[in-house]
Amino acid sequence: MADRNPQHTPDLNMVRDALRIAQIGAKPAAESTMQGLKNELKDTTETVHQSAGNVQQNINTGEEARVTAGEASEMGKVVVGIAGEI
Repeated sequence: MADRNPQHTPDLNMVRDALRIAQIGAKPAAESTMQGLKNELKDTTETVHQSAGNVQQNINTGEEARVTAGEASEMGKVVVGIAGEI
């Protein structure tokens, strides 16, 4: 049978105070965590934008190289044609 002695019953005021103290301590930690997450998201977003710019620049460079290679190929055909006439 459980002991119903009042000295073994928790003081609800102490429990309430302990919970209030825990809430007060948790709020700054939560705010700090949220600010850290916001900063990380901002940094990640900037990195993604930079990467997208680099990808686009690489695509443009690749396209320029493709066009130049095509022109060089056509020029090579012309040279071979001229050399065949000589």
